[in-house]
Amino acid sequence: MSQRTDWLPSSRTAQLSMAKNWENLLAARGNPWNIPAQAATELTNARKAAETALAVTQNEATRTPAAIAHCRTAFEALTAVMRDLKRRYFFIPPLQDPDFIDLGLKAPRYKPRKGDLGFFYSFLERTEKREDLI
Repeated sequence: MSQRTDWLPSSRTAQLSMAKNWENLLAARGNPWNIPAQAATELTNARKAAETALAVTQNEATRTPAAIAHCRTAFEALTAVMRDLKRRYFFIPPLQDPDFIDLGLKAPRYKPRKGDLGFFYSFLERTEKREDLI
């Protein structure tokens, strides 16, 4: 079985929840990542459009092939905006571990640098847990 490596949630409701969380964090923290107002507005508009389209498709009375296609297009637009925000703004300046957690993202793995003892200590932690090495 293959492991999922995409950071974006697979369900549509979880994607909407993540987008709403991003909006709330930007509003509460005063935009610590210097995201332009236009990009934040695009996120809000894309989330609202996707939310509306999903509500239409979940109602049996209004669910039509055209509504389903519109919902798919709205979520593609939301996904594009979220991927763009992550790529362009959440890594410059780099996020700290609490920021990753607040945004619902997985923190990147530690990448050791030459002369860095953190790599050595993380290696010790991993080997201490393995009883077969003793």
